[in-house]
Parts: sequence; structure tokens; C-alpha cells
Amino acid sequence: MEPFTYEVLRDTYFHVCRDMATELRKICISTVIRDAQDFATAITDKSGRLIAQSIGTPGHYNSVPSAVRGMLEVFPAETLEPGDMLMTNDPWICAGHLPDIVVAAPVFWENRLIAFAATVAHHLDIGGKNPGGTTANTTEIFQEGLQLPPLKFFEAGRKNIAVDAIIRQNLRLPDVVCHDLDCEMAVNSRAARALLDLCRKYGVDVLEQSFETAIASSEALMREEIAAIPDGSYSFEDFLDDDGLTDELLRIAATVTIAGSELEVDFTGSSPQTKGGVNMTPSFRDSYTNLAIRCCLDPDIPQNHGCFAPVTIAAPEGTIVNPRRNAAVAGRSPMISRVVDVVMACLAQAVPDRAVAGYGGCNAQPVISGVDPETDRFFIFLDSNWGGLGGRATKDGVTCLSFPQNVGNHPVEVLESCYPVQIERYHIRPDSEGPGRFRGGFGSTKDYRFLADVELQVPGDRVKRPPFGLFGGKNGTTTAYVRIHGGKEMPLRTKQAYTLEKGDTLSVRTSGGGGLGEPAKRDPAAVKLDVADGYISPQHALAEYGVSDDSGGTSTRQS
Repeated sequence: MEPFTYEVLRDTYFHVCRDMATELRKICISTVIRDAQDFATAITDKSGRLIAQSIGTPGHYNSVPSAVRGMLEVFPAETLEPGDMLMTNDPWICAGHLPDIVVAAPVFWENRLIAFAATVAHHLDIGGKNPGGTTANTTEIFQEGLQLPPLKFFEAGRKNIAVDAIIRQNLRLPDVVCHDLDCEMAVNSRAARALLDLCRKYGVDVLEQSFETAIASSEALMREEIAAIPDGSYSFEDFLDDDGLTDELLRIAATVTIAGSELEVDFTGSSPQTKGGVNMTPSFRDSYTNLAIRCCLDPDIPQNHGCFAPVTIAAPEGTIVNPRRNAAVAGRSPMISRVVDVVMACLAQAVPDRAVAGYGGCNAQPVISGVDPETDRFFIFLDSNWGGLGGRATKDGVTCLSFPQNVGNHPVEVLESCYPVQIERYHIRPDSEGPGRFRGGFGSTKDYRFLADVELQVPGDRVKRPPFGLFGGKNGTTTAYVRIHGGKEMPLRTKQAYTLEKGDTLSVRTSGGGGLGEPAKRDPAAVKLDVADGYISPQHALAEYGVSDDSGGTSTRQS
């Protein structure tokens, strides 16, 4: 098609998704959507192929195509009509656990289905045994909350009152969640109107042609990037601490095979699915596998279905990355960084100039619930605490980075004004990096003192096994979750629920990323700067890098 028109339309699709995201943040009332931005927005074509997305959570926007295709299997195109609004939270076609709900609006031009506008957001509660629905101490999905198979929440513009009543009856915070669901539908309607405006301006045939051109262009660019990687098979493995129910390490193994312009990721060798809820469904696994691949290729390739076309992803059924239906999946979040780490470590062997060592984040996202003594109302909040990115091929890792989830944490002021909690300490965790020529980013320490009795759910991982270093770099530190009661520190096990008393403190101490390259090759001036900034101690600088400050204040390396 005409290049100028195509470029205008392609950029417009992205801006429509960005406007959807901006509007969703403005009108939602839950802090996890409004402040942490744990959501994504997207446009697909009429068959569910991704056309454009906002800058959001990769596990969300990359799973939208799977969700739309799953909805179309239940509601084929000929059964849809203007004013319909589809909804599901099925983890096997969506974002991997029940709190993530996809809402999709079919877009019609004169009774011709042309696209879907979709949102997916993490909601504060979905019922089940645990407030918030994200803890791994479940043994089957039936304990994890309300399951919504693909359904029409709106039909021809009219809300399904029965479905609305079922949702409200099963949630601890029905007003909050149902408000935010209505917000998802509102921004989808806004996007649909924007697409129809484009149809009026350019014609529906031009729009559909631009979809095909966008997909073909991204596929060609992806194939060119993959073809530049040396052919071969590259393997790596890492481990999850446990599933929360046993002490058994869980293997995540991957082999990446490059053959011309095709790339295959095979997770054969990964542990069998577990009883505890850390299992990762295929749609969610594929979302983050594709992200890991994109991190090692040209970042400027527009993200759409074409980016997925040259990639094949496989895993044996019944494994932790391809569990059978009804497995527990609520606590799949620690698997995110492990899958990404492993796939990127495979590719690091083929393209070392794009290598990144192990990530220190482990979705350290405590879920806190209880009754606010000031309002006598039940509350739930979850707050993210991020670790350090691993050292990179040409530079240090980033400190306290939300990678690969790409969501935020709550501002301290928001937490303290909305919930009975005080943040007593929040700072970079010294000496937490993995030493290397390019050191890992640092983790953080965040202390929550509770002003009411609370139920605490501790997610996360990296307590037993630290983020790995690469090419001679050392591991980062491990993560720690500590209850401080009566002045005494008590370590907490991850993937478990606890009751804490008013006045108790939860201290979340995240891992630093692994180092890349031998620490002895690090620039002594960079070590001295980290000491001056308070990121590492003089003792750590000497022990790990062999660098000390002489009396003249210059950095010297000890032999």
C-alpha cells in the first residue's frame, strides 16, 4: 500500500492504544491499575492477530491475541454484533492467573467485523481462599477464585445482569473491581470509535490492508534479525526455589535453536507441573518468551503478530511451563523472570554483545489485607518491590528495575494515605549487586509497619538461589522477607500466608542482579564511585573487586 498512508495509520494505531492506557489510569480506582499500571491495551485484527499495543505489561499485551482467539472459538465472528463486549480470565488463554481479566470489544464497520479493541488488567480481588488471588499456597485452580470462561458481558449494548451479579457475589471488593471492569469497557469503546473514524477517513479496505502490511513488515524485519544470529542450539537452565509446599528445587530448562530465519524455544527438561501454584500456562509462557527474544533483537521493530511468526515455542504437557488444566497457577509470577532469564542466557551464547546476567527481581509483591480501623472497611493492596537487572554486555545493570513485568510500585504517599501502613524505610540495598566487570544493579529494602492486624501473603523467590552471573561475573545476593516483631527479626518463607499484628514490620529486601565479566576487570574508578555513593562498602570493594582507597584518595587494585 501507499507508504505514507501506511506509516500514518501504523503510528495512529499505537497512539490509540496509548490513549486507551492513559484513560484507563485516569478513571480506574484500584491502586494496582491506577498507580502500579499493571495492565495493557491492544488492538487486534478480526482474527485476533496483534496489530498494536500500548507500552504496558508484556505478559498482558502479548497474551491478548491468545485471549481473543479463545473468545472467538466460543463466539465465532458470525455470532457477534455491535455493542458486544467479551470477557474472560481463563489462565490457559489469558495472562496466567485469575486476577487478570481480558475485556475485548469487536469493532464493526457497517456490520463487517474488522478488529478488536482489548484491555487486560490485574484486579485487586477475584475471590478464592486468598485475598488478591496471587499466592502460590493453593493446590488447584478451584481454590484460586472466580473463573470466567469466555462470555458476553455486554450483548448488543446491554449488560448481562446475571453475570454482573455472579461477579459481585464472589468478590471481597465488588464495587472496586466492577468499577474497573466498566473502565476497561469504556476505553475499549473509545478505541472502537477511533478506529471507525479512521474507516471514515481512509476506507475500511485501506485499514485492513494496513494491518496486513504491518504484520508482513515486522515479520520480515524479525527474520532478518534472526538470520544474523549464528545457527545452532544453545541451552541454559535455572531453578525456582520451590513451589511453596515442598523444598524441592524446580528446573526451568530451555534450548534455543536458530536455523536460518527461524527460531525455536524448547522447554523440554523443565520440572513436572507442581502441586503448589507456581505453574505457568502456555499463553503466559509464550508472552514472556517472546519478550526475552525481543530483548536480544532490534528494539525498533514494531510489535505485532509479525514478530511472533518466525518463533516456535514448545514444552511437554504436564510440565511447570505447560501444566494441565485445573493446576494451581495463582502464584505464577516468580516464573516470569526465570523464564526470561533462561531464554536470554541461551541467546547470550549466540549474541554475547547483547547478553544480560540474571535478574534480581522475583516479583516481591506482598499482598496485604485486613480491616482499616479508621474506616472499618476491608482493604487489599499489593505493592511491588523490584531487584536489580543483571550486568549487561557493555554497561552495569539497572538498579531496582521492574523487569520484565514493566509495572510500577506505589508511591509511599499513596500507600500511607490509602491504607493503615507506614513505610519506615525505603532505600537501595548496599552490597547487593553481583560483582562483575559490569556489575548487576542493586536491590532495595522496604519496611512496612502496619497500623492494624493484617493478613500477609508473601510471594516471590530468589531466597535460596541468587541471580546468576555470566562470563565470569558473580551471583547477586538472595532476597529476604523478614517479620520484625517485638524487635526480633523472623525470616518468612515465600509463597505462604501469615497473620501479622498491629505494630509489626515487614521488611522486603530484594536481590541485586548478577554480574557480567570478571570483577577484577572492572574499572577501579567505577568501584570508587559506587563506594562514594554508598552503594557498596569499602570492605566489599576490597573483597570483591580488589580495590581500596589509599591515603591520597585514589583507587588502587590489590594484587
